[in-house]
Amino acid sequence: MAAEKVFGEIKDNIVETESVQRYSFACQYCTGRDVLEIGCGARNRAKLLSGTAKNVFAVDNSFQALQFSRKKYPAGNVFFVACDAGQLPFKNNSFGAVVCLEVMEHVGKPEFLRGEAKRVLARSGIAVFSTPNKEIVSCSETPLNPHHLKEFSLPEFMHFFSGHFSSAKFFGQSPKKSAVGKTPAMVSFVRREDFLGLRNLFPIPLRIMLGRFFSRFTGAKNSCEINQGDFSISAPSKGSYCFICVCRK
Repeated sequence: MAAEKVFGEIKDNIVETESVQRYSFACQYCTGRDVLEIGCGARNRAKLLSGTAKNVFAVDNSFQALQFSRKKYPAGNVFFVACDAGQLPFKNNSFGAVVCLEVMEHVGKPEFLRGEAKRVLARSGIAVFSTPNKEIVSCSETPLNPHHLKEFSLPEFMHFFSGHFSSAKFFGQSPKKSAVGKTPAMVSFVRREDFLGLRNLFPIPLRIMLGRFFSRFTGAKNSCEINQGDFSISAPSKGSYCFICVCRK
């Protein structure tokens, strides 16, 4: 797994709010269940899930991340376990829900992750997965993020889960204009017209900074004002920023 650890809340409020909304979405499938969170990292997401879950077992392959989370985000029904996502130390049919958000892209062989999640899921259980849309975050077969090993387009994401669970329902998460202004249209125009790939000469942080400036110039809120209402989760499309799959065993 390619590590990309964030300790504490994400400093970028847009990214943080987008992430929290995904977990808020997943919480509806965790009510009263024993929940496994795969790839919890050093953040408060397990504690968020614990608000509706019976118990949360949060796993990660980083001892440092687990120690940080255990100390900073304690909860009586959250238990942290160090392990590899491809070899979970739990018996078959152990959990009523499995939550695995923004982890697949960090795994070289995500099919092992899918298989282990299904194995530990109870017969009536629900698993929630998410991953960024490669056509938005990278727009190529090679991930721009050095911590990403495998990214998915919408057809690839749907194919990855279809046939492996009794049912799979797909969603897409995207920012509203209040969060990004007209930046998506501008990015699409640049990608379409920049056939020489000149944009790749600019470092990614600079491109992000220019995108944020353009967002504000075209009607987006100030970053610190962004909240969950500035993002939507609905039917997926090729333009969704993130894909979500809710699977039933």
